[in-house]
Parts: sequence; C-alpha cells; structure tokens
Amino acid sequence: MRRNTIWVILWLGILPVMGYGQGNSQKQLFHEVRQYRQAHEHAIITEFFRLLSIPNVSHDVENIRKNAVFIKEMMEKRGIQVQILETPGSPVVYGELKTQNTAGAQTLRFYVHYDGQPVDPAKWTDSEPFKPVLRPGKMEAGTS
Repeated sequence: MRRNTIWVILWLGILPVMGYGQGNSQKQLFHEVRQYRQAHEHAIITEFFRLLSIPNVSHDVENIRKNAVFIKEMMEKRGIQVQILETPGSPVVYGELKTQNTAGAQTLRFYVHYDGQPVDPAKWTDSEPFKPVLRPGKMEAGTS
C-alpha cells in the first residue's frame, strides 16, 4: 500500500472538522476528529479504496493523470482551492486552504508522490496490486 498516500487520505478525511476546533482544547479537537471519523468511516474507506485502485506506476501516463484528477477532486470536496500544474513529467497537484485565523497562522504542507515504481503481480501471493484488501487485525512484519 502506498504509505505516503495513507497519511494524506487520513488528513483529508479529518480536514472538515479541523476548522471547528479553533479555540477548543486539544482534547476537544481530538474528540471532534474521532467523532467525525467514526461517523464518516465508510465514506473515507470507500474513497481511499477508489484512490488505491488507480494504478500509479510512473510510466503509465494515463493512470498517473487519473490519480492527479482524483486527488484534485478529493481536495476540492474538502474546500481546498486546487490546480493541476503541468510538468515535463507527472502533473503536480497543488492545493491551498486559506484560514481566517491570522493571529497564529501557520503553513501546513502535505507532500505525497503518487507515481510509484513498476510492480510484478507474480510476486503478490494473496492479492493483486491496485486491488485494496481490508484485513482484520494487525499485519505483522514479514507476513502478508
């Protein structure tokens, strides 16, 4: 699974509640985030599976573009102003979320590369690349 992508999806899943936590304690913010995640868990996982299902091999220009468009749509859905910047290589998805809070304003940046390396499906023993699988429990090191 694309580890960098996981963190972006988790953050994108909670962005809608982050603005509501201003002025509240950190404990209250964590509570609000947890409640939001629990209430929207199915939608978050479904969207995440849709993203993970798009092949992200760097030389697959068509699917890299599909990834960029999907990520852009995910960000726009959360109120982020987004644009796709064209480069000689893969397109770059750039988003900006402005805040009204200027007193303690900080810049928060997310970076994720969505152009992966080629995969050998023959080396996947119990699943296929780009077909996400939800498994119960923890995965231990060295197991699949």
